[in-house]
Amino acid sequence: MGKVVVTGANGFIGGILCNALVQEGIEAIGVIRKNARVPFNGTDITWLRRDEQAWNVLNGLSGIDTVVHLSGVTSGVDEALLHHINVTETQKLFDKACQLGAKRFVFLSTVKVHGEMSTTPFTEKSPFNPMTPYARSKFMAEQVLLEANQNQGIDLVILRPPAVYGPGMKGNLLKVLWLLKRNLPVIAPEEGGLRSLVYVHNLVDAILHIIRLQPPLRSAFFVSDGHDLDFMELVSNLISCMQSRSRIIRLPAVFWRMGGHAPFLNEYVLRATACLQVSSEKIQQELHWRPVFGIQDALKQTAQWFLRKE
Repeated sequence: MGKVVVTGANGFIGGILCNALVQEGIEAIGVIRKNARVPFNGTDITWLRRDEQAWNVLNGLSGIDTVVHLSGVTSGVDEALLHHINVTETQKLFDKACQLGAKRFVFLSTVKVHGEMSTTPFTEKSPFNPMTPYARSKFMAEQVLLEANQNQGIDLVILRPPAVYGPGMKGNLLKVLWLLKRNLPVIAPEEGGLRSLVYVHNLVDAILHIIRLQPPLRSAFFVSDGHDLDFMELVSNLISCMQSRSRIIRLPAVFWRMGGHAPFLNEYVLRATACLQVSSEKIQQELHWRPVFGIQDALKQTAQWFLRKE
């Protein structure tokens, strides 16, 4: 197998993927921002630092098998810059991958190109309904890649994960873990929908599986743990994993709709309790991939990581 280029290699998912590539004996090239910290030292990985002309750093590379594009922004910038980074730079990277003779391009998108909530589990054939600037940028990136790929011989694989969690994660789930470690109560609505999640090591395993497959492979896939939880189940499992004495205090949904406030959690709980499910049946049937880690083991490892970190 040839070399694998990973953008966003110092990020939550990218660092774990690069480490997994090294362990598999695959030559990895990690692309990181100019001033970013190298996530780990390894004699079998090459680190490239990109500047304003982001992908010129790849000039002169040969023997590239796959480019895995993980880098991008989710928030914190205006919509024009978000579009430039997530859409324009993605297309430029795809063009560069084609120029360098890569066989496959793997793009990390998001479930939210289909919407912020679901009534039935989303499939890859569900209508698109991106509702936020971030989701719209990922949707537009998918479209420009599909259009650019029409006249190319390179494989294009699009992955649309739901919320990704696990050791090293950032985001709102950390607020729940923070409360549980301190045995503080978690306030939540009485009602909540099921949510699909994907453990970061399951997502990385799916990417590795795709890297190993022989071409042709041109499609989009959902990747999840295959075990959906509502917010109450998620918190209850984490309480058990952390041996916390925290209690879950349930408040009527009308409290939240009227603007009730729970410290640290209000906005997150509103999102986390809405139903957002995906079906990963396609990747299981077509690519014969299934999650390596079950939900209980994944949550336990996440909780243990947080307790060590704290």
